[in-house]
Amino acid sequence: MLTIVGDGPLLEVTKMAAADLGGRVRFVGRREGRDLGRQYRDADVLLAPFEREVWGLVVNEALQAGLYVIASDQVASAFDLLRPDTGVILPSGSIDDLARAMRNAAHQVDFSREARARRARSIADCNPRAFALAIREGAELAGGAR
Repeated sequence: MLTIVGDGPLLEVTKMAAADLGGRVRFVGRREGRDLGRQYRDADVLLAPFEREVWGLVVNEALQAGLYVIASDQVASAFDLLRPDTGVILPSGSIDDLARAMRNAAHQVDFSREARARRARSIADCNPRAFALAIREGAELAGGAR
């Protein structure tokens, strides 16, 4: 089952395109907070085939929930956060690559509790404290360069 979370200007055309798929696509609308967390917990894979996403916090959130991530090369966070065991980066707009990645995930990715825990641990250092320390270190380095 493919669950599409969100809304926007392409929602209606997406629903029309999915209408002949025999109910294999579910649209749940926009979700935030705990409702979004439930969507992550119920999923195995996050698809982020965006045409442009400056960071893509959704990748952080999905990894924290243990999901495998399929992201386009326009999702900046994918380059910092994904490794072969946590996800894959595809060329934006390549439907064939997206379909292939989805098939590979369905047949080759480990979705066990242990694998989900490993994916969640992969971003354990991506937290507010670590970011604050990095900013401080950068400021100290910049101050010393004067």
